[in-house]
Amino acid sequence: MTHPFSWRKYIRHILTGVCFIYGFGHLDKALESTSVVQHLEKANLDALFHGKPLDVSKDIFLVTVTDDDYSQIFGGISPLAPAKMSEILSAILEHHPKVLGVDFDTSGWKDIEVPSHEGTTIVWARELISAGGQTQLGGMPTRAATSDCYGVPSYVPDDDSVIREYSSSAVGSDRLYPTVPVNLAAAFQNHPCIVEQPFKDRKKPGDVPRKLINYAGDARAFNRLSAGALLQLRGSGAHPLKDKMVLFGGSYRAARDAYPTPVGYLDGVVILAQTAQSLLPGHELRTERGGVLGNWSAIQSYVILLVGYFLPKGWRLAITLVTGPIDAFFGNWIWFYTGATFLSFMPYLVSLLAHQTYEHIMDYRALTKENREMKARLMAHGLPVPERQED
Repeated sequence: MTHPFSWRKYIRHILTGVCFIYGFGHLDKALESTSVVQHLEKANLDALFHGKPLDVSKDIFLVTVTDDDYSQIFGGISPLAPAKMSEILSAILEHHPKVLGVDFDTSGWKDIEVPSHEGTTIVWARELISAGGQTQLGGMPTRAATSDCYGVPSYVPDDDSVIREYSSSAVGSDRLYPTVPVNLAAAFQNHPCIVEQPFKDRKKPGDVPRKLINYAGDARAFNRLSAGALLQLRGSGAHPLKDKMVLFGGSYRAARDAYPTPVGYLDGVVILAQTAQSLLPGHELRTERGGVLGNWSAIQSYVILLVGYFLPKGWRLAITLVTGPIDAFFGNWIWFYTGATFLSFMPYLVSLLAHQTYEHIMDYRALTKENREMKARLMAHGLPVPERQED
């Protein structure tokens, strides 16, 4: 039997639903800092990265010292000979890249002439060195150009040792230093390089904000040449590095510079490239929760709440149970692959299920109370009370 529409019941349905959605939204924010939720979000993010189509970068090129280069060019000796390194840098700079990141320790380059590189900004990697209770910045080539800049090759592992995030600053004893990807991206976009900054009010900051790296794939996401192959290209007229962001680093086993990431083990220079690309326009991986995008799942929940009242309760619950997880999964997938945004749709799905379960419980309690009152009236008038039929 169809009951007449009641505004009072409809408004009560909406108000209780809003309370559930609002409450579970705040509960989700409160649970974000718990290890269980963080591990679930990391697993979700890793799965999304694994399903992401490979996208080869159009802006970034890698030049790496491979195992063959290490044995043939450098004789298997570490640290790598500065004179040979300078020769490779000259070969890179002959291609006129827009910016060149050098992911090697060059603090020992005291008398090595850095090749001329007018029109190319070099970002030198500089380590943070702890000694005597102080953390200070390591050196760089003494004959580097004044227009060059530097950055700290910082990797930020999670508690499971997987690198998913990056930091724009590295903390020293008395100041903040820029990281390599930040200055690579700045120079590539014709912005001035970031320089070191003393602590505000001489107070050491707490945790430096982190952002997610938007992995474009594994190591195949970047075109690359080995150092040996690049030297062989000299004089050929080919210029594959022209106007690119080039990173020069090591991919030989003796460097021990590979780290776990959501897309597998990657060399440090590849992680820096992934991070630098994440800082370029159109490649950021956003996690905002405000605006239409951030509140998309909440908007969907409110629509279901407004319309679902007019469906039978059994159908309403069944539709939510079937379509909710599908909608949450595909919503997460679509926003990640088309909008470069990582969002969680689960809190609002859970809130809808909790609200509908609550309504079923309230209906059951109302029917139980009505049944008891009916039996009491029948007994008061001496009428027989129907017995429950057993199956």
